[in-house]
Amino acid sequence: PADLRRFRDYLRALTEHDGPGEPDLSAFADFSQFPRYGATFAQNARAVAEERAARPPQRGDAPGFERLAVLDVGLNPHQIAFSADGRTAYVAAAGSDQVAVVDVATRTLARTIPVRGTPLAAVPLPGGTSLAVTRFGGEEIARYRISDGAELGALRTGGAPSLLTPIGEGRFLVSVERTDRVHVFDARTFDLAHTYATGRRPFPAAATTDGRLAFVPAYDDGTVTVVDLWNDTVVARVEVGERPSGGAVLPGDLEYAVAVRGEDRIAFVNTASKEVVGSLSEGIGASPFSVVVAPDGRLAFVNNTASHDVSVIALPEKRVIARLPVGAQPIVMAVHPSGATLWVSSEGSHELTVFRIPERWRAARDGGSPALPAGV
Repeated sequence: PADLRRFRDYLRALTEHDGPGEPDLSAFADFSQFPRYGATFAQNARAVAEERAARPPQRGDAPGFERLAVLDVGLNPHQIAFSADGRTAYVAAAGSDQVAVVDVATRTLARTIPVRGTPLAAVPLPGGTSLAVTRFGGEEIARYRISDGAELGALRTGGAPSLLTPIGEGRFLVSVERTDRVHVFDARTFDLAHTYATGRRPFPAAATTDGRLAFVPAYDDGTVTVVDLWNDTVVARVEVGERPSGGAVLPGDLEYAVAVRGEDRIAFVNTASKEVVGSLSEGIGASPFSVVVAPDGRLAFVNNTASHDVSVIALPEKRVIARLPVGAQPIVMAVHPSGATLWVSSEGSHELTVFRIPERWRAARDGGSPALPAGV
C-alpha cells in the first residue's frame, strides 16, 4: 500500500543520512509513526534493509559520499600523487603538457608546471624537492624541480611509459605499453634497476606491501604477469579475461584485484597459488578500468570509464555499496593518505573530482599517519 511505501521512504531518509546535524524530514512533516500500516516498526525496517540488499547500487547511489570539489587542472588529467605531508596534490595533465599543483586544504589550483611529451604520471621523489614525470609520447621519465619547474634530466624507458607505482625505498614500477616490458625505476640513482617481459600492452602495475610480488595486467592478451622482485624472475602469467587494465593488491596481500574491462567485472587472483579465485560483477559499471584501495583497507574503488562513475566496494565482504557519478571517462583515482578523500581524474571531461569518504568507512588513524590538512 501507498502508506507503507511512504513509511519505508521515511525510514530510508533516517538510515541513509550521514552528514552533520539531523536529517531533513520536512517531506514527512504530517507523518505519524503508528502501527496502522499493518506492520511493526521492526518489520518495516527489515523490509527496507532487504530491499536495499537485494538491489545492487545504481549510478547515483552514494550514501554519505559528498562531492567536495570539481577542479579544472588541464586537459586529460591522469595520475594523482600527494606530497609526503599530504598537503599538496600533483596531477599530470596529459593533454596540456603540464603538472597541476593543487592545495589539498583549499582544493584549489595553486599553479602549474610546464612539462613535455604527454605526461601521464607526476610523482614526488624522496626528499620532496623534485618530481618524476613519465612522458608517454616522449618515451622517457623526466625529473623536474618543484620550486621553479626546471627540468633536471631524463631517462629513456622505451615506448609509452604509463603510471608510476611506488614499491618502497625510492623505487617505482613503470609499465611500458609499446615494448611489452615493466621496469623497476630507482629514483635514488635515477636509473632502471631491472626490466621484465610482460604480456602484450602492459598497463599500470601493483605490488604487495613488502615489495616482493608485482602484478602487471596485459591489456591485449588478457593476462596478468606476476614478477618475483626479490628473486628477479617472472613466476607466472595468469589468464584473467578480456582486457585487464589495472588493479591493486588487497589488504593482507592475499589477493590481487584486477579490473577486467572487456567483461565489466573484477577478477581476484590468489597471490600464493597465482590462480583466479573469484569474480565480482554486481554493482560494477561499464568498462571498469582500475582498482585502488583506501589506506585503512576498508574500501576499494573501481573507476568505470563507460558509465562515468566509481563503484565503491566494502572489504573484506567484496560488496558494492555505492556508485559515485563523476565526469566523462574517469581514468585514474587516488585516495588521500589520510583516508578522508577520494580524488578522480576524468580524462574525457578534463576535470578532477574530490569526494569526502564517510567517517563510518574510515578507521582511526594511528600516530604515524600524515597530518590531516584543514579542509580535508
